[in-house]
Amino acid sequence: MAADQFPDFTQIEPGTLVVLRYRKYNDFPHWVEPLRFLGVDELGAWLFRPKGSFISRPDGAAFTDADEIIAVPSSVDHVATLRPETMIGKFSIYVDVATNLSWKLCWFGWELHAIDMDLDVISFEETDGPRTAIKDQDEFAEHRVEFGYPAELVTEMETAADRILTQVLAAEGAFDGRAGRWLAKARDEAAEWDTAE
Repeated sequence: MAADQFPDFTQIEPGTLVVLRYRKYNDFPHWVEPLRFLGVDELGAWLFRPKGSFISRPDGAAFTDADEIIAVPSSVDHVATLRPETMIGKFSIYVDVATNLSWKLCWFGWELHAIDMDLDVISFEETDGPRTAIKDQDEFAEHRVEFGYPAELVTEMETAADRILTQVLAAEGAFDGRAGRWLAKARDEAAEWDTAE
């Protein structure tokens, strides 16, 4: 979906439920994650996932262990999970390189669909500072053959991963610290969302 085909985010109320549904390139279901819509800026849409949220996929499930901000950029080639309040031994940035991002209006709110393309850019907090790298290249190489990734898509996803890594290391774009402001907004407004339901 092109950026100009995204919904009119100004018409989506903050707190609206958005269910993020990942699939793999072979159409196999992957992670399903409930989120709350926060708003939009020049980079794209921003969403919130509070600590303790239940996320699942066919082979497992988990409760999240931190408040998280989700950035869905207009570049439509990744979804970024950001933890403004860093914790040693945990990730602070986890970017899923993805394709075919699309939004679907549903009776409960919205669904956000994406094809997870294996490659991740992860910033992991350690005592001497963050360690940031592109991960899961082996899975990407394996699925490239198994699922038959087109050569053009392979190049596009590898280029996206390299660009995102550069942005994370330079603290640019969605990684410039603005996630902290979105987290503050989410915490300020969360009680109103619960009351409205």
